[in-house]
Amino acid sequence: MNIKSCLRVFSMLIALVFLLTASIIHPVEINDQVRTFTRPYEFDYSSWTVKALFNKWVETSLRLISQLDSVQKRAAVNEYLQLVRDITTLEVQIDSILNNPNHTTPEQEIESYFQELKKSESRLTEVQIITETVLQFQTNSILANMDLALAGQSFPPILFHTSGLPMQLIISPREVIRQDASISLMPDIELHEIIELEKEIESALTISALVVPLGGVSTYPSMVIRTSDLSFLLETIAHEWIHNYLALFPLGMHYSSSPQLRTINETVASIGGKEISQAVLRQFYADLLPPQPLTPKDYAIGTTQDESTFDFRLEMYLTRLHVDQLLAQGKIDMAEEFMENRRKAFWNHGYTIRRLNQAYFAFHGAYADAPYGAAGDDPVGATVRVLREKSDSLADFINRIRWVSTYEDLQRMAYSY
Repeated sequence: MNIKSCLRVFSMLIALVFLLTASIIHPVEINDQVRTFTRPYEFDYSSWTVKALFNKWVETSLRLISQLDSVQKRAAVNEYLQLVRDITTLEVQIDSILNNPNHTTPEQEIESYFQELKKSESRLTEVQIITETVLQFQTNSILANMDLALAGQSFPPILFHTSGLPMQLIISPREVIRQDASISLMPDIELHEIIELEKEIESALTISALVVPLGGVSTYPSMVIRTSDLSFLLETIAHEWIHNYLALFPLGMHYSSSPQLRTINETVASIGGKEISQAVLRQFYADLLPPQPLTPKDYAIGTTQDESTFDFRLEMYLTRLHVDQLLAQGKIDMAEEFMENRRKAFWNHGYTIRRLNQAYFAFHGAYADAPYGAAGDDPVGATVRVLREKSDSLADFINRIRWVSTYEDLQRMAYSY
């Protein structure tokens, strides 16, 4: 590819960045009072996007995908996943040693861990460029097979970059579960800083606050978490691409218009992300396919279950129902005490939830692609699922729902289909 062609591609990417600014996580209502606490910690999207665009330009100019056969593509992805696993293991080993006040590990051995980590990180940087190119190409081919592309090319083109993701501060009122603000924070913010920030905001403003990790952000290129779980990686790539696609239509443009529109957007992206990722796995990585996901019947309340089984989604659903009831009765303190007791119960069953509060449900309740869970009895996600069940294909579903701009639009569409 000559310089003129590269510049043309780079110019197109820049134009798409401006066009898709609506696809970045949107707060329903940024509270300036909250930002007086968060400004020292806020994430710089502009710098990240410039770096990511440069990486995508390098990928395009090198024309990597045309130089690799199927064996080489698979080998690159396998190496990437193994490197991520190795790096994670090394980081855990180093943290375990350094955080142990009684450690007797020789300095020479500790240094060898750091050297091995540095070597693996350097190799990962090289392999990451190839892996991102391969996964972009493979996902695009599946979108074309699903009739979600034009003349074989998805639009916007699938572009993503794996990196450390920002943390997200979620704000909800205490008296009702509702996301009122969502502010991106630096990925390297320390846990003690997170805890202190949440306490300060809650004490000063009498609201519910929670800092949560993210799996992806629909910047352009999309920001995707570094993970060795290929299924989750592909699902996140597809999820964020759907957000970028919807940003060109009324549904995505109205993301921040109401809590209902946010739930519709996130539920559509979650449904589509799972279906697309499964299709990519079946086509290119059949040996890595995870077990079949649970169906709605598996979540039916009242079905006989082994008493030793702890159904996370069902238990979270029942928790949300009771919290909503208490809040509706004005029993805020009682609801918060109940949530803390339930958090301990989840923890005892292996679900290490740091905090369970109104902000937790405000954030997680918007991802309603499956029955029950943190959404409680919110009917919005269920209505989205009804429309998906009535649609002939994922493309049919997305092509219809993209025109929705209110929850009433969705209801009419779903129940008059």
